[in-house]
Amino acid sequence: RALPKGTYALESPQGKKGTLTPELANAAALGWGMGGYRFRELKTSKSTRLPKLVWPEACDRSAIEALLEATFLVRDLVNRPAGHLGPRELAAEVESLAEKHGAEVEVLEGEELLENNYPAVHAVGRGSERAPCLADLRWGDESHPRLTLVGKGVVFDSGGLDLKSAVGMKL
Repeated sequence: RALPKGTYALESPQGKKGTLTPELANAAALGWGMGGYRFRELKTSKSTRLPKLVWPEACDRSAIEALLEATFLVRDLVNRPAGHLGPRELAAEVESLAEKHGAEVEVLEGEELLENNYPAVHAVGRGSERAPCLADLRWGDESHPRLTLVGKGVVFDSGGLDLKSAVGMKL
């Protein structure tokens, strides 16, 4: 961001001939891209004039673009104010990802959580005006071995049940 506007290219480190190694090209392109991140969702002007990078020859551009897109999505979710990202909004982000990548998603909301044996998720969120949600995203070939990743998207509001003390939340 501190560079003057323009287009830049990366070269091999001094004293070495040839192009960048794939590892160095990928790291440099990823670092360049990460440096350009800005949370813009709440800005009235979303235009940004950052310096541009010519993709290094040895760079795996599709892999780096996928890493940047995923990282920026997570950073955007983390940076949203609590009032803009409740359980339903987070579930909508999961649905958007599923649609984009051809995955299946099932969202259980409110009383559906009890009907499907998720009483703890329901219990923590039932004190809020916003119904708790569980988003189950499934992707891949059914004939392949199954791998399950379980994540917890925590959203904050002022109406849920506080099961931890203030000291516990700090830790």
